[in-house]
Amino acid sequence: MSWIKRTEVRFREWFTGRGRTGKAIRIDTPQNILADIAAPKILFMRQDRIGDMLVSLPVVRAVRAQFPHAQIDVLLGTNNIGVGSVALRYANSILCYEKKIGKILMLLWRIRRTRYDVVVDLMDNASATSTFLFTRMKSRYTLGIEKENADAYTHNVPLLDKSVTHIVERLAQFLLAFGIEPSTTNLLLEYPLANAEIQIAQERVKKSSEQLLGVNISSGYDEMYWGSEHWIRLIDHIQKEFPRLDIVLFSSPGYAEELAIISSATCVRIAPSTRSFHEFAAMIAQCTLFCTPDTSVIHVCAAHRIPVVGLYNYSDKSLIPWTPYKSPGTMLYTDTNHVRDIKFDDVYSAVQTMVRNVYMG
Repeated sequence: MSWIKRTEVRFREWFTGRGRTGKAIRIDTPQNILADIAAPKILFMRQDRIGDMLVSLPVVRAVRAQFPHAQIDVLLGTNNIGVGSVALRYANSILCYEKKIGKILMLLWRIRRTRYDVVVDLMDNASATSTFLFTRMKSRYTLGIEKENADAYTHNVPLLDKSVTHIVERLAQFLLAFGIEPSTTNLLLEYPLANAEIQIAQERVKKSSEQLLGVNISSGYDEMYWGSEHWIRLIDHIQKEFPRLDIVLFSSPGYAEELAIISSATCVRIAPSTRSFHEFAAMIAQCTLFCTPDTSVIHVCAAHRIPVVGLYNYSDKSLIPWTPYKSPGTMLYTDTNHVRDIKFDDVYSAVQTMVRNVYMG
């Protein structure tokens, strides 16, 4: 190898931390790696998107039940720190990862000073950020799913087949390392709200009938936008068939123009803008029915058992979509790269059936 290649390899090993811990111990049956520690210090890392934290909460909840006296902290990123209050139901504190050198060094200093007994990388795909962080945290153990960067952990849990196993059940494999059997554990999602937060959300939504259909038009990717003309047509059909049904529009801030077009064409009101995703989620929880593309809204609906029609891009058959976990709903898919290709008649039929079922119930 040339000295340039050797330098490149050494830098990559330093950055990813590979080769530091040797071969990881594989845990595929319940085995409590913290059995000798009365009050362990545990750090869960989930510094990605909002939905990632919501589907990870059952793991944090189960570990808290198993270790009531533990110090449990959760590391989030700037994209999902807005749901930190959800994690605080079971965690002692929330740490935030920011992509700034000074902030990263301060974060590492705080984590190293805490000296966690185990740091858990909740990502089920290899993350250079996670690997860089946890290999420098001076924890007793590091725990991850068996994947590309497996040699950077001290312990691994199995990676279940991504093409057939729901993300919630894949993440539940982490419980094995805490002496918990995933198959007998409650893995239902939740999104806790205080009474005061519910009251404020009710005032913002202002339901005019018993049934409220929420329609979220936005997602994190342009390919997930169904199209203003589709949403207008859908709402128009639903209004004609169910004139007493209350409908409210939702979206992220980047879709304000599309929202205005749809609202103007259908006379359907727009949910008030909020300062945080948490306030946004509280309004979603006031709905009795929902229609949305694949986004974190799906998991908020699942947490409150709100029937939902979801629109999904299922072009990659090696990855099962993140559907609402064990919650009522109808999922519609396209195997192209754009949700716009989902047929109007299919969406209308699904929403129509959902509304009828609720009214008949």
